[in-house]
Parts: sequence; C-alpha cells; structure tokens
Amino acid sequence: MKAFIIVVISLFLVTLNGICQSKNKVGIVFNLENIAAGMKYVNSQIQKIPKSRICFTPGISYERKITVKSNIELELRFKQNQESYFVFPPRENQPFGANFYTQNYITQETVINLPICYKFNSKFINFSVGPTIEYLIEAKQLNVNPYSFILGKEAYPKKWSIGFIGKISKTINVYKSFSVEPSFFYNPILSYSKNYLGIALLMNYNF
Repeated sequence: MKAFIIVVISLFLVTLNGICQSKNKVGIVFNLENIAAGMKYVNSQIQKIPKSRICFTPGISYERKITVKSNIELELRFKQNQESYFVFPPRENQPFGANFYTQNYITQETVINLPICYKFNSKFINFSVGPTIEYLIEAKQLNVNPYSFILGKEAYPKKWSIGFIGKISKTINVYKSFSVEPSFFYNPILSYSKNYLGIALLMNYNF
C-alpha cells in the first residue's frame, strides 16, 4: 500500500514538473468534510447502512492559468477514515419471529481522491467544476472477534469510482507569491452512492 501511494505521488509531482512554467500555483490543502453514503445491499443477506461522519483530509494541489479568468486545477487527496455501519445477516437457528438482528461493524477505508476541475476566476469569488476519480487502496475490518461476521470482498466490489465536484472559493493574497483560498465543496461519488460535503483551506505558492 505504501509503495502504491509513493508511486502515485511521484507521478503527480513528475507531471507537475513537466508542465510547470509561469502562471502556476502549487500548494497544500486541508479539507474538513462530512461523508455520507446511501443504504445498499452487500449481497442477498447483508444490508449496509453507513453512518454520516466528519473527517480531516490533507492533500496537494496544482493550478495552471490558461486564460485571464480560466484555470485548470488538479488535487490529490489522501483519505483514511473509519466507517461505522450496521449489517443485518440472518442468524442460524433463529427463534420464531426474529427476522434479523443487528451488529455494528467498523472498517477503515484508505482511498486516494483526484479532482480535475475547470476553474473560473473573478474578483469576488471563484467557481470550480469537474470530474473526480477515486481509488480504494484498502478496506480493513477492525472489530473482528470469533463471533463477528467477516465482511468479504463483496462489500467493496469496485476499486475505481467516478464522481463529480463543485466548489466555490475565494482567493486572498497574503504576501507576494503566497495566497490562501478558503472554499466550500460538494463531491458525490457515483459508484458507492457516497457524498463528500465540506470546507477546505488551500495554501498556495504562485510562480
């Protein structure tokens, strides 16, 4: 897993180095987001009901100016959070009238999220919109004991997910080549009916 993360970040930085000229911005971004997902059936026996949760997500950013008011914006976000949800597997030899029972499971998800946005700049506010690509590196079940139902690969059948992001931001020049950019964003992930909603603070170096 660590090797994969290093390779992805290396490729990202090499790409930036190859296209960097003037009118570029590189930075680090800190996201505070609420993650919510819809109810789904893992298989014919298990129902998954995720809980909404708030997570902190760091990342790196690159922005290239293409016209006076238009930019291309790339981000690479690393997400590692714990998802708590309920499943309802049927119990063997269950008594009459007991159709299901509830257990709480916790899995730790590790994903890389890559938004690719067109950004429109104005004097007062900026608008960004574009697709996102998300890759699930690992989903690890944490609360395992002899009585636990072990979630298999069917709980996460897709490694790659496609989504969409919309963002509103404001650029604030701090000192010479440095700027900060607070923003509000919404990022639904289609493959898992998952939604990210949050605020972010981007710290940029302009060159």
